[in-house]
Formats: sequence, C-alpha cells, structure tokens
Amino acid sequence: MHKRQVRQVLQDVCSEDEIIDDDNSDSESDNCEDSDHNTASAMSDMSVSSDDEDYVNYYIGRDKITKWRMEPRKGRVRICRLNTVPELLGVNKHKAKKCKTPLECFSIFIDDNIIRIITECTNIKIDLYSSNKKHAYRTDETEIKALIGLLLLAGSIRSGHQNIRDLWDTKALGVDIFRTTMSYHRFSLLLTCLRFDDVTTRHHRRKLDKLAAIRDVFDIFLTNCQESYLLSEYCTIDEQLVPFRGRCSFRQYIPNKPAKYGIKIFTLADANSRYTFSMEIYVGIQPEGRYKVSNKVLDVVMRLVQHIEGSGRNVTGDNWFSSIPLAKCLLDKKLSYVGTIRKNKKELPKEFVTTKNREPKSSIFGFQDEATIVSYIPKKNRNVLLISTLHVEDNSISISNGTEQKPQIISFYNNTKVGVDTVDELCGTYSTSRKSNRWPLVIFFRILDIAGINSQTIYNNNKPRANLKRNKYLQKIGMALVLEKLRKRSCDFRIPREIRSKAAKYSGIDDPESFKTYETGQSEKKSRCTICPRRNDIKTKFYCCRCCKKMCLKHMKNICETCLQKDMEYETDEYSDN
Repeated sequence: MHKRQVRQVLQDVCSEDEIIDDDNSDSESDNCEDSDHNTASAMSDMSVSSDDEDYVNYYIGRDKITKWRMEPRKGRVRICRLNTVPELLGVNKHKAKKCKTPLECFSIFIDDNIIRIITECTNIKIDLYSSNKKHAYRTDETEIKALIGLLLLAGSIRSGHQNIRDLWDTKALGVDIFRTTMSYHRFSLLLTCLRFDDVTTRHHRRKLDKLAAIRDVFDIFLTNCQESYLLSEYCTIDEQLVPFRGRCSFRQYIPNKPAKYGIKIFTLADANSRYTFSMEIYVGIQPEGRYKVSNKVLDVVMRLVQHIEGSGRNVTGDNWFSSIPLAKCLLDKKLSYVGTIRKNKKELPKEFVTTKNREPKSSIFGFQDEATIVSYIPKKNRNVLLISTLHVEDNSISISNGTEQKPQIISFYNNTKVGVDTVDELCGTYSTSRKSNRWPLVIFFRILDIAGINSQTIYNNNKPRANLKRNKYLQKIGMALVLEKLRKRSCDFRIPREIRSKAAKYSGIDDPESFKTYETGQSEKKSRCTICPRRNDIKTKFYCCRCCKKMCLKHMKNICETCLQKDMEYETDEYSDN
C-alpha cells in the first residue's frame, strides 16, 4: 500500500514520460547496486594502492613500512647503471709500471721509508737492550733488508712452524743461505729488538692511539697499496683474523675462524686479482683524539671504500656487513652492493624469512627501484637471503648451476665473495710469521705476506708471460734482499773461509781468496784506488777492512791494535756459530 501511494503521488507530479516503470526501476536498482559495489571495491583498491599499493602485489617488511614488489617491472631487467668503471684498471702509478723484477715490485710496498724507520727504531731498542750481550751491536738498512729476505725465504719453504734453530743446522735440516747470510744468534737478536716506533716516546703516543707501536709503518704501507693499483669492477669486503694468542687489549675471539683467537683486520680486496687495497685494524674503542672513530659496521665500510667512491664499482660482503641502509649509502656514493643478509633485519618480509611450506631449490624475489632481495631454499629448512643493488629488477635463474636453480644474484655472489678469503689463504700458505708474543711483530709479518701477494700482482701485470709460482717468486725477492749482505760477508776475513766462499757463490762474485788476512789489510794483487781520480792511475794493494774497497794510503786512517780489537769484539762473536 505504501508503494502504491508513493507511485500515485509521483504520477500526479511527473508527466507521463517521467513515470518510472517497475521493470526499469528494478533493472536500474540492480545496476546501481553493482555500481556501488564496484565503486567501493575500486576505492578499496585505491586506498591500498596509495598506502600499501595492493597487498596482493607487494611484500611488506616486518617494520610495516618497507615494501617489495612481487614482480619486476617489465623491460627493466638490467645491471645497475653505476657499474661502469670509467678509469683504466690495473697498475696505476707510473713508477709501478716500470717495475720489471720481483725486488722492484716488492720495494713499492716495503719502501725505503719503511726500512729507514725500522732501522732507526731497532737501533734505539738495541742501544737499550744490553751492552753486555755479544751480538747487541747496531744494525743498518742492509742488514734489515737481509732479515726481511730471510723471513721471505723461510716462508717460501713453509717453515712457519719449524724451529728457527733447525734452519741453521749444519748436519741435516739446515739451509745454507741462512747461515751464510747471518748467524742464528744475530737473527734471533734482530727479531727480538725489531721495532717500528721509538720505544722511548711510545708511552705518550699510546694515550692517543692503541696502534702507536706500528702506526707509521702501517700507514705508509697502506698508502703504497692504494697508490700503486686500480681495482677491477668487483671488490670484496671481509675480515681477516691474524692468529695471535699473546697479550693484546684488542685481541678477538671468532669461533668460526680456524685460529679462533687473533687480531681482526677489515680488508677491501680485488675479487679478481686478490690485490689488497685497503685495511683497518680493529682496536676497539680508541682514546679521545684524532684516532677515535666509530666502529659501527656502516662507518667501517664507508672508511674502507672512501678511495673508490664515485667509481661505479661493486662491493661484495657477507651478512656481518650487509644491511638495507648500507646498500643505500653505497648507492649515494655511486657504488653497488651484493651480499648475504641476516634474517633479523626488520626491512625483510616474513615470507622471505620462513622456510615452512617451501620447496627445495625454490626462490622468491622482492623488488624496489634500486634494490632486489632474494630468498633461496637450497635444501629443506635451509634459507639463503641476499640483497643486491647491482641486479636491478632481475629474477633470472643461473643456467650454469644445472639442477640447483640458483638465482643469478647468488651465482654472482659466489664468484666474487672469495677475494679476502683467498688473500687470507695465500698468506697462510707461505707465511713469514714466526712464533712471537708481540702483536706489532705479528702485524708486521702479515704486512710482509700481503706485500708479497700485491707485488706479484704488479709483476704479473707488467710481465704477463712470466708465470712464476708464488714460492719461486718469494725466493727471488728473498735472494735479492740478502744479496748486498752476502757481498759484504764474502769479503769479510773474520769469518771462516767456507762461509766466505758460499757468500761469494750466492752473490755471484769471484771468490776473494786473493786477499790475505783481515789484520794486514793487504792483497797480493794491485788495483786502482777507488777514490783517486782515474787520470792519476794510482794503484795499491791496500784495502778497507770494513767495505773491502781498494784505496791508497792517502785515504786510509791508521788505528792502533787496542781500538781495532774493541771494534772487532762487536762482530767476532757473530760468526762463531758458523
């Protein structure tokens, strides 16, 4: 009745063409309801799109803010546009390009400044050591080079765990070159007194720097590494643990490392050539001053890569370094990043973390404009998470792994993650390190090992056809470093004839048996004076007992037997073991 009354009122008010028919009314009513439903659905979609952009097409991080698209945008699968290195790769410095011999390449890293610092600081320690010690006389740069050469030779024969005394054994285990270069007691004393800073002023410097004992040498070596070589497009960041169990305020314990205890060094290396480019020793919290820096992971990485910022290179790291903010900070510096990432990061969606109801060999991807994440199940209940700002909108599967169905991001990570690990392995294979309770000496041994690896990279770049094995390469450096010391010993008549003959043989000079004794300072044959002008043609049979150079009596100074005996007391005992 109510409907009929309403219709009657409408008929009275409206004209005949405006009268609403029942069927049409029902039809329009149905259409209106559909329209209302569609509008509500569209509004719902729009609200999700504006806020969360459709939960159906997006993963939401556990922070309820970060969104990852389920599908890549069509036509945008590519390598990051940043990964184009504009500069030439390889040997950088003009001086390094001219190096053709192993010794020249090695001298780029352990240069004259480092040798000079070590010599001066070691002499300070020797002066303080004890004047009553038979072998405690001052050293020089030639002897320090010979010491480094012997360490490299010992490393080349993998004698790191061998007793040092065995290397000087004359019966069974000894190596001739060691006892020919210097005595066992002198070698031991030099290792004991080897210093890299002034011990008399160290106390004041340690108030500002825990690394004061080796800071200068380490900084010079690091500068030489960064100036001599340009890294390839792909770099690796990781940590080394230099084995050490002595007393040290910043000694670390890392259970998953073979050594477990040691000194941690953050390292940036070339993923292809294994060239170590940058390092930072972890010392904990430094005292207030210029050396106090943040130890946050992001800050450590940014300090390591500061010399390659803006170069378009890629950095590969493990889950200890990886985070979403780090990847974005590197992008701001025009560097891409690829690395495994831990499951506890709040930006990751829960679908990526869980392994429940997921098939082995399966992968899911999440995409943003400048980053891609992937979750891969290698086997049941095992999950691998990676983030990449190098592979943009890339969900491709690598065909080189066969049935493993690994994503291309994981294959790339596996190929570039081993840069620092390989350096660590190479250092351990032919290590110069000896047993020591002094952490600066342990770091110096690692510097020598890395210098050997980096110098061979330079050598192989300059002489690609040389194809020297690493132990042979280290032996060439060691022999070249002890050469000058051998030449001096071959002319020193205070040591046994057998040692002089071997020193002459190793140094490549004639056997100086034409000389008589140290006391006379005369030889049987006359030769031109090395100081007088050639035009004078002054010939003499006298020579200097110290350098064995021929010279006339004008340039010789007389010395009494008492003073000569005092001078000889410092060195005579050195050769008693030989």
